[in-house]
Amino acid sequence: MDTKDKLQLPPAEGLFDRIIQFSICNAIWVMLFVVAWIGVGIYSYQKLSIDAVPDITNVQVQINSQAGGFTAPEVEQRITYPIENAMSGIPNLEQTRSISRYGLSQVTVIFKDGTDIYWARQLINQRLQEAKSALPDDIDPQMSPISTGLGEIYQWVIKAEPNAKKADGTPYQAMDLREIQDWIVRPQLQRVPGVAEINTIGGYNKTYVVSPDLKRLQQLQIPLTDLQTVLTENNENRGAGFIEENGHEPQKSTNMSERTLYSRLQGIKDNPEKIEYLKPYDRFNLLKVVEINSIDDILNDDAFGLLRDDKDDIFTLKHVPKSKETNMPEYVASRKPCKDFEKYEHLFKDCQEDLRTGKRKVVKFQNEQQIKKGYYFILKGVLLYVKNVGETIKSSGKVNARLELIFENGTQSDMLLRSLSAELYKHGKRVSEYDEANLEGLYEVNEKDEKSGYIYILESKSQDEKISTIKNLYKIGYSTIEVKDRIKNAINEPTYLMAPVRIVAVYETYNMNTQKFEQLIHKFFGKVCLNLDIFGNDNKRYTPREWFIVPFEIIERVVELIISGEIVGYRYDEENEELKLI
Repeated sequence: MDTKDKLQLPPAEGLFDRIIQFSICNAIWVMLFVVAWIGVGIYSYQKLSIDAVPDITNVQVQINSQAGGFTAPEVEQRITYPIENAMSGIPNLEQTRSISRYGLSQVTVIFKDGTDIYWARQLINQRLQEAKSALPDDIDPQMSPISTGLGEIYQWVIKAEPNAKKADGTPYQAMDLREIQDWIVRPQLQRVPGVAEINTIGGYNKTYVVSPDLKRLQQLQIPLTDLQTVLTENNENRGAGFIEENGHEPQKSTNMSERTLYSRLQGIKDNPEKIEYLKPYDRFNLLKVVEINSIDDILNDDAFGLLRDDKDDIFTLKHVPKSKETNMPEYVASRKPCKDFEKYEHLFKDCQEDLRTGKRKVVKFQNEQQIKKGYYFILKGVLLYVKNVGETIKSSGKVNARLELIFENGTQSDMLLRSLSAELYKHGKRVSEYDEANLEGLYEVNEKDEKSGYIYILESKSQDEKISTIKNLYKIGYSTIEVKDRIKNAINEPTYLMAPVRIVAVYETYNMNTQKFEQLIHKFFGKVCLNLDIFGNDNKRYTPREWFIVPFEIIERVVELIISGEIVGYRYDEENEELKLI
């Protein structure tokens, strides 16, 4: 009987020795196990996301505003600052920073870690809607796509080669390079996977400037508003969706936008290569080619109904009223330059000053009896002065007269009283007579005034060191009841910092939205809002948003500026604790 010698090992004395003996006795299986785990490790290594510079960006939202033609200081004052002010007081706000460049404002709002980015964007969107009223016209702030601080990783510059010429032989200008960026480079890069947004800075957008002849417009009695309306309508951007909206293809009409689309369509129809290329996208069969082989083909292709056998031909006029005799005036008034306008210029300045100070008021025009010598009226936004009223004329039982009118734009007219009256009914207002009593009673309360509530300023009597050590800490709020009754339970309310308060000032308001007044003050002092958590009697955390660190005399001044409407021209400099003109 054959026998096989087995490896004789000393008896194992512990767990470690037993593992070693097991590995020696089962070397093949142990090696296979090790090789398997090495394979798992190599596979896992290939699937791990390894980055040399890991993205550790905090939760942030960027607000971009394009403002063509605005300098960097203008962008900062008129766009960046109002947006930053609107963002103040947002929950979980950690920091706000901004960049103001030529034609571009970028505000970055940083939130505390753990804040939901979609919730933060929703709050910012609400604040942006409120801030638009304080921004210049045509400025539309937009939030950038959801990306991190490492998102903007590539910048490029478009330059023309030395001595490069366009097709017409002229050299490339900044405007031409901007067109190449917007219409060639940018569309191609937007199709690259991973590209979220492309921002363009620099160059010049193609702009057309219309300089009307004001004297000619005055002679023709065409207001600037009519010219603006015509230009707006004829430069309306109408492209995709034209057929869906209008029910027909673009025609050769007087509307410039439709006429442009018509010209483009005809250019495509005249080019067989373009027709062949665009056939798969022709949903409305605009590029069809009709082969005419018979008279039936002609009749079937009568898209405009010109060949229909109607009883009425094109020379038959319908729905046209019969002409009737009309009494045309022998003389038509017109505006012309006032040669001695310097004699009347001071009158308009005095009237405007009286309107500003409240000595005069703009009231509704009621009847033609109000048109008298020395009176002022506003016609289509232009102030006019009645220099003289001519001899009265009775026609058809009605009184009329030739007027001498001076306009604040340096023109004059001799239109009829009834003609002016008709225009004032539709587009005008009357300026009241000078009355010193108007100014004296401006701030007096009478029985017609409706009480709105109270704006109050409070000072905290808290013994907490975190509060008592803060200088110039005041609460600005509003109440519909007496302030002393409102603060009776201040010691138990988080909005009053869970402590007694002292009334510093109370403003009784009439005929106004007190709540909006309060909101305006809060926005103005948003950067110096107290950021402190208070625990109520229910052990819940509260963050009062009506306490501000600002000197009392500044608050008083801001209240006056809001009442006068001058607040839009100021901002609060928290470093120097003073108001500054924007």
